[in-house]
Parts: sequence; C-alpha cells; structure tokens
Amino acid sequence: MTVKSLIRNKRCIFIFALLAIAEVSPEDQVAEECDAKNGPLAKLRENSAKLNSLVEKHICKMTEAQDTNVTNANTKDKDTAKSGSCNSDFEQVPERSKRIVVCNVHSGNIDGEFKMEHISETLCTHVLISGFYEVKVDTLEITGKKLENYTITDLMTYLKSKKLKVWLSIGADGTLEPKDYSTLATTEESRTKFIKNVMGILVALGMDGFSPRWRYPVCIYEDCYKPKMVDSENSVRLIESLSAQLRPKGLSLVIYTTKSFMYSTMFKFKSLTKFVDYWLIVCYNNRGHWDPIAGESSSIKFLDQCLGWYRAAIQSETAILGLAPHYLPLKLMNSKSNKLGANIMKDTKGNATLNSFRNICNAVTTFGGKLVYNESSGNNAYWTKDSDWVSIETTATVRQKMEFVTKYNLSGVFLEHLRDDDFDGTMCKCGKYPVLRTMNEEIRGSRRCFVPLCPTAKPTE
Repeated sequence: MTVKSLIRNKRCIFIFALLAIAEVSPEDQVAEECDAKNGPLAKLRENSAKLNSLVEKHICKMTEAQDTNVTNANTKDKDTAKSGSCNSDFEQVPERSKRIVVCNVHSGNIDGEFKMEHISETLCTHVLISGFYEVKVDTLEITGKKLENYTITDLMTYLKSKKLKVWLSIGADGTLEPKDYSTLATTEESRTKFIKNVMGILVALGMDGFSPRWRYPVCIYEDCYKPKMVDSENSVRLIESLSAQLRPKGLSLVIYTTKSFMYSTMFKFKSLTKFVDYWLIVCYNNRGHWDPIAGESSSIKFLDQCLGWYRAAIQSETAILGLAPHYLPLKLMNSKSNKLGANIMKDTKGNATLNSFRNICNAVTTFGGKLVYNESSGNNAYWTKDSDWVSIETTATVRQKMEFVTKYNLSGVFLEHLRDDDFDGTMCKCGKYPVLRTMNEEIRGSRRCFVPLCPTAKPTE
C-alpha cells in the first residue's frame, strides 16, 4: 500500500498510529518469549497483534493497489505485520483442543526435499495418507506400492511414535478408478472382499480410519451428463458395510465431498449420514483453465456458498473444512491484460511450476512479476508474469476462511497436499508451514502469535 493511499483512508492512519505506538524493540523481542502468561510485554504484544489482524482483515483492503507490483510497494505494511507477530512454535489453547487438523500426504510427495520427518505432530492431529497402495481390480487384492527410500511400515512407525492419528485413503489418488469403485460396489460378494482386505491393512498397521475416495458415485469425475444412477444405492451399501466393520473397532469412516453443484446427486445424504463419521468438505479450485477468463480459484464467496450446501445436509460437528495450497495456473491471451477477468487460453493448462504455495514464493523471489492483493475490493490474491497467471491463497485469505470453522462449529480443517505449503520455511521466508500454521492459530490457538502476510515480494532498497 502506498503512502498516498493510506492518506486517503483515515481509519488506516488511526490503526497504523496505534501500531506504531505499540511497536516492540528488537532487543525486547529477543528477551521476551511469546507467552500470554509471562513477561511485562506480553499484553503489549497481544494488543499489537490484534490491531494488525484487524487492519489486515477488515480495514486496509488495499483496493487502490490492485495494479501495484508488490515488489515496489511501501514496506511499512510488512514491517508492521512483523511487529505484531511472534516466531515461537504454535501453542494450542486448551478449550480448542477438540478441533482436529488433517494433513494429507501422498506417496509421491515424500521425495528428496520433503521427508516424513517434516510432518508436524504439533500442527497436524491426523494424517490422511494416499497413493500408498494398489488395488487389483479383478481380485480386489490390495498391495503396498514399492517406494524407493522407505516402506509404509516405516511411515506408520514414525507417525505413531508422534501420536498422530492415521487415516488411509484409497481411490482418487491413482489406486482405484471411479469405474472400478462402481464395479466393486455392485455385489455383496465384491463389497465384502474389498472391505475385508481394507480392514486387514488397517488392523495390521494400527491405522485409525479409512476414506474410500470414490470420485464420484453417479457422476464419474463430476461428469453428470451420463449419470449412473445405480451407483447411488450401491455407494450407500458399500458405506454401510464399511461402517459395520469400522465402528466396532473404534475406527473412523471419512468421506471426501465435491465442489460441484451436483453434490446432492453424488451423495445420498439422508442415507449416508448415519454411517459417516467425518466429511472432508472440498470447496476449492472451482475455477480454472476450463473457464474463459481468469478468476478467483478458491474465493471466499464460493466457499461460503459451497459450505452452505453441506451444512444443510450434514451435522456441523462431522464437517472438516478443506483448503489446498495447490493451484491451477492459467495462460493469458494477452500478457498486458492480466487482471481478474482477463481472457485466458481456455482448456489450456498453465505453467506447472506455479502449482503450489511454495513454488509461488520461489517464483516471486526468482522472477519478480506482479503479486496483487485484494483486487476489486475482495480478499484475494494472484501472481502474474508475461502470459502466466495464477490465483493463490495467502495467510490473509486462509485466516478469513478459518472464521467459518468457529462460526459454524465445524469439527476442524484439512490441508490437501501438505508438501505444497512451505514446509521448511526456505521459499517464503515466513517461517515453517505458513498456511498450516495460520490454520492452527486461528482454530486451535490464541490468534495472537499469527503469521505475517505471506507471500510477499522482496521490497526494493
């Protein structure tokens, strides 16, 4: 935000003046730990953080900066955000201890950079593992994939040593195609055989639940032009049979939802709710290369609408709100027309290196480009350079979305593609896991030691 735009907003001047008065010196920050119960500066730091959060979420929308390259932005906003934040590890507030945070880890994510040791027992309460098994469609035998550096047993041993709950996902992760789920759900014999094999894995490895990621009953890959209506009843039979095996052992049955408006066709909620323990609410990445124009991929407005669909069909305490630091890059028709609403190359996927929060931070630092916040008076962000364009999450949009969890008393949140957050803090320079940590601090923490606005471009000297 430029100084000129601040002058036009008297409310911002007032808040920033308060923040300046409450600023804590570097020496005091070093001497003082971020602990609400200890130290003479604790209250001062708390007030500063609250004021800064108010600025970021409600008052200083930065609407005048919609075309401003953040690289050239005034650095006062960034400095002010840092003055109210803290660098200590996340600390959970006892009265919020029942909320859960599910972290999704795919077998393909654990590579040279991201190791299983990066999975945080502080920021994750549950780990949803996917892509670790292969299903032989003819026999329904389930076998573990051969992995280069570790085995599923190694991973489970590590996760259980950290006292993390583990849910197994089989389905839309390269393990079982939608048509195969449709086939196995058709007869009692095939359902029984599949469930028996699933239960064998869960019990042998000490897992805590199962998620049959059938994408989707009735509408294969959200294509409802040729619906297979028999799937509707068969999916209920499969879920009922799974529940009959899982619940006596105290294991959870978890169902992925969809962002499609055909949600009620895909899921027979009245029949399913009695068997399902948790619903992973997917309300993100609803805009992409299939659209004619560049739009907000995961807008707060759509989230509110989408969440409303499910709140009308299921109990709030069974809902787990999902977010994804994984994006859908686009290609612009004209690089000079690069705002929200710009024409894009329809049905053309964009630059794959811009597909994650972590990679966006790297692109901003390496290639510059234009990082825009809050265009058209909305809480949104995107990055663009030449013909590349991508709508992204920021810690500000994440923080605002977390308000739905507390507002509607949801069970918790889940983060898809855990590796795509800045897990080691090297790319974004906002600390480890800026997205995941923001989620935790909003729904399980004090909301005081929050992550600064991230990502941000390196300010010019």
